[in-house]
Amino acid sequence: MSDASEHGVRTYLPNEENRRGTALCLSGGGYRAALFHLGALRRLNELGLLSKIDTFTSVSGGSIMAAQLATFLARAAAEPGKPIEGFDTGVAEPMRTFVGNDIRTGAALARLHPRNWLIPGAQGETLAKTYAQGPARGKLEDLPEKPRFVFLASDMRFRDQWVFDTGKRHVGSDSAGHEPLGRWTLAEAVAASRARSGAARS
Repeated sequence: MSDASEHGVRTYLPNEENRRGTALCLSGGGYRAALFHLGALRRLNELGLLSKIDTFTSVSGGSIMAAQLATFLARAAAEPGKPIEGFDTGVAEPMRTFVGNDIRTGAALARLHPRNWLIPGAQGETLAKTYAQGPARGKLEDLPEKPRFVFLASDMRFRDQWVFDTGKRHVGSDSAGHEPLGRWTLAEAVAASRARSGAARS
């Protein structure tokens, strides 16, 4: 290992030797990312690999796909190493239906949920309402601890990473502190991840 690589592991992965399991990261990129991840997840399922993943992390467009997957896996019977039955009807079909509607612009959101757009947080709340009708139904606390889902956003107040973590069962950032999943919905996690700005509610 080069000096640069050793420095990276020592600095950014200080507990690397304690890491276990398999994780899959779903990147951002709006609907294009969501649909790209849909194809990748479908193939992983066909190979029996999707059922072996312990942790899913996501941001922005990847979080849209992760929410649909989390909702499906919460009620699916998964046996490690085997394809999970019902993937097309539980993940692929609803995701294709959802991305068939354009909610990416303020005008489109205003048509779906009319509100005064000058009010701080109005667009984020409207996005959350829209996701709640599609891929992100229910509360984060209703998701099982395994597989673990980690939705990433940004804490703009402290310039820190804001995390919705179903494995550790908490929401927040190191700077602002954490609170239990309790009152947070899956849709709010996706909306914050899409906006890349999380904020603790009063």
